Amino acid sequence: MMQEKDARAALAYARELGDEESAVLILKRMAENDPMAAAAELTPGKENQTQVVEIIAHRLLEREPAAFESWADSLKDPVQRAAARSSALVVKAGTDPKGAALAATAWLARETEAAAHGGFAASRIVQRWMADESSPSQVAAWTAALPPGLFREVAVTELGRLWVEQDTVAAFAWVATLPGGAGRDNVVRNLVYRIRDVSPADAIEWARTLGNPSMRYEALTSTLLGWAEKDLSATQAAVETLPAGDRGYLQEVLQEQEREKAKGQK
Repeated sequence: MMQEKDARAALAYARELGDEESAVLILKRMAENDPMAAAAELTPGKENQTQVVEIIAHRLLEREPAAFESWADSLKDPVQRAAARSSALVVKAGTDPKGAALAATAWLARETEAAAHGGFAASRIVQRWMADESSPSQVAAWTAALPPGLFREVAVTELGRLWVEQDTVAAFAWVATLPGGAGRDNVVRNLVYRIRDVSPADAIEWARTLGNPSMRYEALTSTLLGWAEKDLSATQAAVETLPAGDRGYLQEVLQEQEREKAKGQK
């Protein structure tokens, strides 16, 4: 009720009560109606205000682009500043993905800590760029030049997901050039799940290159269990070629599958 009459008074009261959830909801409403008023109430260091920053950014970009630039530059909190810049990239990617990619590169070069943020913006840029390009090579070159961090990992993951759908062979060749890391692991996992039913032997070879242990076990297990239903001897032979650390666990998985199958046949 207070918010309807006086949003600032309602916000002050919520803060007085220590009610962070209500304070954020009030800030979101303020950001929709009066973005600069909400901007004046932001608190540095409050990660729960990230969505408020995004709403402010979108409203300013719609109504006052120049005001957005000066406001974004004034933000002291690096997380909030990254959220604002990421929102701008998402908007730009909708009409000019290449321009958004160049803007992202410049931003990451200017603010090195920003590489740890902006995952959604990275995904959106790749999606729009891939939709506009018949060849993903330019997108791949852009992702390769990005600094390490969440932004690059998300860009690589999204490119891999889309490229595999377009051209699996070309995607294989690209993945072979990727350095280890979360981005590569996400792409390889997608590749494994795409080919495991038609080419389980190749899927095993890719799965064994996954650096993340839990992801590697998951990919290997799902591929081997499906393969064992069709050709148990070939599956067992493939397990024997794996490193000892993976081999023992997977042999137990296959044995358990055989025991369950035998029970079902009785």
